[in-house]
Amino acid sequence: MEREAAPRGPGAFLRRGLLATGRPPELSLPVLAQALAAVDLRLIPKHSPRVVSRMVAGEHILVPLASRGAEIDSIFNLNETGTFIWEQMDGRRSGSKIASLVARGFEVSAEQAEADCSSFLAQLLEVRAIELTEAP
Repeated sequence: MEREAAPRGPGAFLRRGLLATGRPPELSLPVLAQALAAVDLRLIPKHSPRVVSRMVAGEHILVPLASRGAEIDSIFNLNETGTFIWEQMDGRRSGSKIASLVARGFEVSAEQAEADCSSFLAQLLEVRAIELTEAP
């Protein structure tokens, strides 16, 4: 099975979409800086209970949960590579292990897979879609 080439650059795996409010997502400089930061791949990512993920019309989406509807202004779409990474997060695999699976599955160098995974995990962390724990 042929997979798409891993996207390049920050934001390639995760797209922020608008909900019915029509308000654009708020991105301040500190938020952008944090989203572009790298995550230590020795850490273990797991899905946050604050987010629900679903496949809808062939697209994998992440929907933040909130106690009030006004708190939700965005949903997040994952591309094929982002979906693959999301599905590998089982609370036991380290970011390094996930990056090695990306390198094999998408035929990219280990260095590129590590950089892409680290950036993507930072984005997921910024939107509180994941939590990170240390390896036991």
